[in-house]
Amino acid sequence: MIARLLLLLALLAVPPARAQEPVRLDATFAIDGAIANLRLTPSRTANPRIELRGREAVLRFEGALAPFDGAPLVGQMPRFLANVAAGFDSILVQATPDTAVVARRENGTILIVLRLAETPAAAAEPDAIALERAERRLERWRGATDGQGGRFDMARGR
Repeated sequence: MIARLLLLLALLAVPPARAQEPVRLDATFAIDGAIANLRLTPSRTANPRIELRGREAVLRFEGALAPFDGAPLVGQMPRFLANVAAGFDSILVQATPDTAVVARRENGTILIVLRLAETPAAAAEPDAIALERAERRLERWRGATDGQGGRFDMARGR
C-alpha cells in the first residue's frame, strides 16, 4: 500500500511532457548582382539536414514547422527562385533553371546562396557596378600618382 502511494506521488510530482512548439522561420534576403543570399533563422535551436539536388535544396527539420509561405520570396526574387514549398517538417527551395544553389548552416541560421549562371550575352556586356568600381579605383590611382608627383591640387580634386 505504501509503495503504491509513493508511486502515485512520484507520478504526480513529474510534470507531463509538453509537445515541442513548431519551429518558426524568419526569412531575409539580399541580392548583389548575380548572387542572392537567402537566410532562414529558426525560432529555436534546430538541426536541419540539408540535401542539395541540382538546383534544389531540401531542408529537413527534426520537428514540425510552423506554416511557412514562400510565395513572397519567389515574388521578390523571380530571377533566382522558381518555388519555395513547405511541408510538415521540411522546406524545398527550387531555383530557376539558370541558377546554382549552395546551402549551409551558419551561426544558428541556414544560409542559401543562389548564383545565376553566366550567359555569353551577359558576359560580353560589362556590369555597370563593376565598371563604376573600376573607374573609382582608376581615379584613386591617378590621385595617388598626382600626389607622389607633387601635383597636390590635382590629387585633392580626384
